[in-house]
Formats: sequence, structure tokens, C-alpha cells
Amino acid sequence: MNTDNASPSPAAPQARRVDPGAILLVLIAVAALCTAGLFAMIVFRLAQVSQTQGTPATPGAMTVGADHVGGDAALQPSGASGGGEIPVSFPVPDFQLTTSTEQPLSLGDMQGKVWIASFVFTRCPAACPVMTSMYYRLQELLKKELPDTRDARLLSISIDPEHDTPAVLAERARIAHSDPAIWLWVTGDKQQVVRLAIEGFKISVADNPSDPNNPFTHSSKFMLVDRQGVIRRYYDGMDPDMLPRLVGDMKKLLAEAAEPAVAPQ
Repeated sequence: MNTDNASPSPAAPQARRVDPGAILLVLIAVAALCTAGLFAMIVFRLAQVSQTQGTPATPGAMTVGADHVGGDAALQPSGASGGGEIPVSFPVPDFQLTTSTEQPLSLGDMQGKVWIASFVFTRCPAACPVMTSMYYRLQELLKKELPDTRDARLLSISIDPEHDTPAVLAERARIAHSDPAIWLWVTGDKQQVVRLAIEGFKISVADNPSDPNNPFTHSSKFMLVDRQGVIRRYYDGMDPDMLPRLVGDMKKLLAEAAEPAVAPQ
């Protein structure tokens, strides 16, 4: 093969040299953008906090706080996180329920008592076992710290009356070591119970048909009610740190004058 007239092969291209200074400038620019983004996020968050906390709440006014279960928004009286005077909220509407011993229970039966209400159901796999544990601890604290518990009550109100018959609630009371002199498990007509929760105590309760293992969603709040049937404060029923404060508030209400401040209508 004659190669005398063959064209010479083109020279391989030389690798392009990268300027280290350019790389440094790019890295600095990226770092500056990240820092600016983080700073903007911090400023935005501070603005949100300022909007929600910057204006002092009117005494006794209601503020909205995120509930512990399912992102539910439950109403909380101002000052619920601090000590001092317990705010007055609004009266509990009348109700007709049935205890685990098949005795009728109405608002009139609770007059003169200082009581805590919560809404639960025995098939609940999530919040209710914790709430029940909190009630037991609260029951034992009341026995220890009150000279007389005759005017103190805890109510566990079932939102699942079709399943939670008095017999079922009686068994749950036994398992939970409920003292029937203090802690009552009650049920009733479902529509009335739901209305009592939503319209009376201003908390959320709803069917949850998408999850057969957890057929209801509900607030995990504990509601403190005074001798005249007026709601005075809300507590996070999943937080053990609130128990001493709740007991202290119950003591205050048990010692409160017979004629408290009038609840807003």
C-alpha cells in the first residue's frame, strides 16, 4: 500500500486548562446564594412568629392552637400556658349521658364539682391509650394532694357509643384502674356526644372511614370545668408535664368563691 501521498493525521486536541480562579469564583457565588436563601427563610419565620405572638391577647379571649392529634386546631383560652388567675371561657351545654354502671349523668349532676373532660374511644390505637395513662396519673395525684376528692371528677366520654357500651366501658375502667369515686367512663347518643364535643367544648371529632383500624379522629385536649359548669382552661392530654399545673388549677377552682366571673355568651 502506497502511503507517500497520504495526508498526515490531525493532531489530538489538547485538554482545556481550567482556571482555578474561575472555580473559586463559582464556589463563592454558590455559597453566597445558599447563605442568602437561609437568611431569607429565617427572616420569613421570624415574621410569622411576630404576627402570631407580637400582639398581646385580650384576657379571656380565645386563641387557636394546633392540637396534638391529626393537626386538628383546638381552641385554647389565653394564658393556658401560664400560672396566675384561671381565665373564664364559656359554659358547657346540658347533656344526657350514661355511665359504665348504666347510671344517667347530666350537667346537673356535675354542678358543684370541678372536673376534667376528654373524648376517647376504646378501639383507639393512637392517642387514647396515652390519654388514659394521663388520667390514671392525674387520678393518683388528686388522691395524694387533695384532702378531699369528693368534688373532683374525671370524665372519659366515648365518641364510639355503638361499640363502647356500658359493659365495654366497665371493662376498660377495670383495666385502667379507674377509681369510680373520681373517674367516670360515659357514653351516649352519638349525635349528642359529637355535638357536645364540637359545639360545647369547641374541639374536633370526626369519622375516619378511610382507616378501619382508627375509625375516628378527635382532639386530645383535656378541658377543665368549674363548679358552675364553665370551661376554664384547655391542656395537652399527651403532655405529662402539664399534670402538676392541672392539679394546681383544680385546687384553685375547688377553693374558688361560689360566684365566679360570668362566662362570655
